[in-house]
Order: sequence, then C-alpha cells, then structure tokens
Amino acid sequence: MFNMRIDVVRKELERRFKEVEELSDSDDGDQEAGSQKFLYFLQTDPLTKEFLVELSHYDERYFHSEPFYTIIRKLIDDIDSEIAKKPSDNCDGHLELYSYKKYFQDLLNGTGDLNKLNNSIINSPRTGVPTFQLDSNINYYAEYVGASSLYRLLPLYENCPYCFSPGFNFSQFGKEMYRRGGTVDFINDCRNLYHAVDKYLMTSKSKSALIARLKTYCTWFKLEEFQKKGIKEADISKIIEEYIFSLGYYPIVNARAGRSIYDILADSGENLHWDNSILLELKLYVGKKKCTESSIKENIAQALSYLSTVRSQKDDLADAVYLLVFYDGNELLDIDDSIRVPNVQVEFIYVGKNSPSKLKDTKILGRNK
Repeated sequence: MFNMRIDVVRKELERRFKEVEELSDSDDGDQEAGSQKFLYFLQTDPLTKEFLVELSHYDERYFHSEPFYTIIRKLIDDIDSEIAKKPSDNCDGHLELYSYKKYFQDLLNGTGDLNKLNNSIINSPRTGVPTFQLDSNINYYAEYVGASSLYRLLPLYENCPYCFSPGFNFSQFGKEMYRRGGTVDFINDCRNLYHAVDKYLMTSKSKSALIARLKTYCTWFKLEEFQKKGIKEADISKIIEEYIFSLGYYPIVNARAGRSIYDILADSGENLHWDNSILLELKLYVGKKKCTESSIKENIAQALSYLSTVRSQKDDLADAVYLLVFYDGNELLDIDDSIRVPNVQVEFIYVGKNSPSKLKDTKILGRNK
C-alpha cells in the first residue's frame, strides 16, 4: 500500500513540476506564483513534507557534523602543505593561504560564515586554495543543491497566501536558511528541489514511511503470528527482518558492539543513496507481561545506549533508534512528552485481539494523574 502511495506521489510531483516548467517564458510574477504553488504541494503531502522540513535543516545537520569537520581539518593540512611549497618571498600567496586557513579554523570553532564557504570556496575556488569538494560525493552534493534552492524559495513562500494552509508551521523549518543569499531562479530552483524530492521518494528515504509500512504489515498481515501462544522477541525479530529485507535493507541481526547486543541493525542497500542504516530495538509485552512507565523508561535508556554504542563505532551509521513496542490488552498506549528522549523514536504497535472499537481510552505512560 505504501509503495503504491509513493508511486502516486512521484507521478503527482512530476505533474506539479511540469506546471512550473511551462512558465519558463512567463514573467517573474507568474513564475513566483507557480513556485509557491509547487511548494504548497510539497508541504501538504505527508511524505514530501517530512523531507522538506529535513532539507531545511541541512546546514544545521551537515555543516555542523563530524564528517564536515573532518573535511575542514584535511583542508587545513592541505593549506599548510601549499604554504610550505611557496617561495618565502611570495607574500601575496602566503597571505591568501593564511586567510583561508584562519577561515577554516574559525569554522571549526563555530565562528566562520558558512555563506563564504558556500559561495567563494565551493562555487568559485581561488587558485592554489584547496577546494571543498562536495561534488566528490554525489550524495552530499545533490542534497546541498536541493537545500540551497529551498533556502532561496522558502522565505518567499512565508508571506504568500498558501502559507496559511492548515497544519503549516513555519517555525519547524531550519533557521539557517535566513543566512543564505543569492538570487532566486524560480524554474531552476524548483527543478533542483524536484530532483531532490524525487530521489528521496524513489529511494525510500522516509524512515517514518518505512515504520508506518512495517506497523501495517505487522497488524494486518502478520497479526496471527503475534497472537500465538508463547511468542518471543526472536519470533517478531524474524518477521521484521524478512520485511525490511524486502525493502532493500540488509538486516544485521544480534550485532554485537562490546557487551551490547542490539536486535536489528539494518544496513541501507546499495541504491538507497539518501539513507543511512536504521537501528531497531524490539520489545514484546503480550500476555501477563505488561508495559509500565518504569519498563518503558528502561527500554528507552537501553535503546539510547545502543544508539550511542553504534555511533561510537561510526557516527553516521545511524542517526536514531526506533523502539518498537508490541503489546496487547484492553487499552492503547502512548508516552508523555516528559519521558521522550531525542533520537529515540518510540512506536507502540497493538497486536491484541480486541477490535479498535472495544479498546479503552489511550493510557499515557509518564503522565502525572
């Protein structure tokens, strides 16, 4: 169902962008109106809205990450090598290199201007100055281009009539976009955004969509398996392993890092360029075993510990851990915001025998009575 949903959204995405392309010979006013309509579609469809919000945080996420700092440190080393090669009487050459070295050092200290990096070094590197090679990694470069176009388009959308649509909250978008400059090219910027979103949909980058499909798979097609007497976590692990493998992931089951053994670490397939691995922790509360506030807190702490262990080995291997809690009983479960933890996404999945109409009100774990 969700795979079909993604195909439908991709076709609609293509149709919407063609409407913008057809305005290439129109005046700027018509092109701006067309781009606003295109952005309206992207931020109202649940699958594309998630990516749009994520893309708006690109600067915060990538340009403040350890992989980025690793590249900057390499650039500083390259500049030191260039300085050593230049004749001692080449004052202008040394001054230019030292100025770039200071700029890179300021970036490491959090005081450098990212606009200078984006415009001066990526797009038009100076002679003799090592280049920040985003284009050496097409994944980073494609996302960078899409984010750059979004940063130019989104501020214009803020004051248009479409921004008053239900559910639109401008505060959820990244703040860094207000630091970006550049002239808007409505057609090309929409084209860059179209390709970024299409690649996102085509490669199933949406982890929330993956989890939603997984929940549907468990509660529709495998529900009887969960209701078998004596079911164990190892049994549900097999169900999930088979499912995520069918989506192009490669499940690494019971992976060990030191003394920690986590349930499933699914490595992204070769063609899932927009994605990294997904870390799943499974908990089963059926029969006499009940999920309580104290138990869910322990589960969250354990999941967070597993994520930290994984990231200590390779910091970009997984950006979050999904705690999947399978349970039965007579009431639905959720947790209060007070016990939620960043980077631990808790998903409650009801696998009991009661129909939704027979379930009581939702019980919020962690909420004071």
